Formats: sequence, C-alpha cells, structure tokens
Amino acid sequence: MTRYVRMTMLAAALTAMTGGGAWAQVPAPSTPGPTTPAPTAPAPSAPAPAPNRDNTDMGRPATIGMMEGTVKKVDAATGTLRLSSGPFGLFSKSLRVGPDTQVTVDGRESSLSALREGTKVKASYEQRNGQTIATRIETMPQEQSGRPRS
Repeated sequence: MTRYVRMTMLAAALTAMTGGGAWAQVPAPSTPGPTTPAPTAPAPSAPAPAPNRDNTDMGRPATIGMMEGTVKKVDAATGTLRLSSGPFGLFSKSLRVGPDTQVTVDGRESSLSALREGTKVKASYEQRNGQTIATRIETMPQEQSGRPRS
C-alpha cells in the first residue's frame, strides 16, 4: 500500500513540475475595463505619416540589438562581418557593414578592413528590411598580462 502511495505522490509531483511550466505561459484572462460611450461625431482624421525607410521594416520600427564577440570572418568586398559569442563561440551573427557604420579600432575611427580575425569587438546593429545592419563596431581593449611593459 505504501508503495502505491509513493508512486502516486511521485506522479503528482512530476505532473505539477511539467504542467506548471506550461501553465505559467498561458496568458491571464483580461478583465474588461470601464466602457466609454462611442463618440457622436467622427473625429477628424490626420493623414498618416510617410514611413521612414531607414528605420522601418515593412512599417514596423527597426529592431535594435548589441553583441559582444570575436571576429570570425571579415569580407570587405561584400561588406560583411561574422561575429561569434557564447561558450565555445556557438552563437554567431553576420552583420552587414555600410557607409554609415562607425568602426572604431583602438579608440580611433577606422574601416572594416582594419578589423582582424580573433579580435574581440562590441557591435550595435539594427534589423532593417530583413537584413542585420551594423550601426557601430568597436574593438575591446586587449587583456593585459601581469608583466610591466618596457
């Protein structure tokens, strides 16, 4: 009998652990707020602003992100840069580098061709028109060894 009780308790605990995570992802039901009466006269409509092609992706705002990682590949001919980050460099992202991208190497303004593979960088980027475009790339200071420089 005690074995049956233990197995039932174990099954209940496993069900609670697996089902609890799914239950936490279910959105809470929304409660209706106070209702407002419909306006009697239509409000004057203003013309919709024209979308900004530089900062929109099909009418949506650009997605902005930042990444710290190691330069894996630089292709100056196509204007692309591949970065990897995370444990063992498992996560990677390919960035498009354009004329508006600010590239800083050792605190000085530079270009994509000055970046070398293996260099640690911090990159800011935006998703525009389905492409990941770098807005700023900056090299990070190299780790100093404990010995004094001569």
